[in-house]
Amino acid sequence: MLVACTLLPYLPGLTSKRRALRGEYLRLLSEARILLSQYSVRRWPEVLAKWERRARFAPWILLQHFAKATKSKLGGMGSLGDVVIFRDGKSEEGANHRLLEIVGALHVVTTKIAG
Repeated sequence: MLVACTLLPYLPGLTSKRRALRGEYLRLLSEARILLSQYSVRRWPEVLAKWERRARFAPWILLQHFAKATKSKLGGMGSLGDVVIFRDGKSEEGANHRLLEIVGALHVVTTKIAG
């Protein structure tokens, strides 16, 4: 009981930090989904929407699991980081640069969430 009372002052900060991390994770997933949808990239918008849905209200321990799974899909062949956006046969440099920024930010936030 003494330990629980000692830790009580730290819980609101911990909760707000977790809430902020979840919010950032969801924001980045949404931004990537919208960007890829604008350029009619196949498969990834649906995957990102699924990740958003399951992460929105998941308990923290489950969110950590989802974050680890997301992190594993950010690099390597067939990954989100491997996507190159084209329009009319030309690479969309601005969109590709933004996607890589999002992937990098997702890596950071998923690392923090996964603990």
